[in-house]
Amino acid sequence: MDQAELVKQIAANIGKVKVLHLTKILNEQKFNLRDLVAITFHPDKDIAFRAAWLLENVFLQKPEEALAATGLPVSGH
Repeated sequence: MDQAELVKQIAANIGKVKVLHLTKILNEQKFNLRDLVAITFHPDKDIAFRAAWLLENVFLQKPEEALAATGLPVSGH
């Protein structure tokens, strides 16, 4: 799935079940988190919100992998 396809998927109302399904797909396909973050700034506030909801779930499901994928430095625990 690319960024344009994801925007199409979240353009309509979605619920928690769809969010979990899309989150699973994004994790399996190693979707570029920078692209997901970019969608959170979409001019359509509903799409931006849904992208943020997906981003939250990506981090909740696999926090270490998601953080590593951002390329940001990770401090020790």
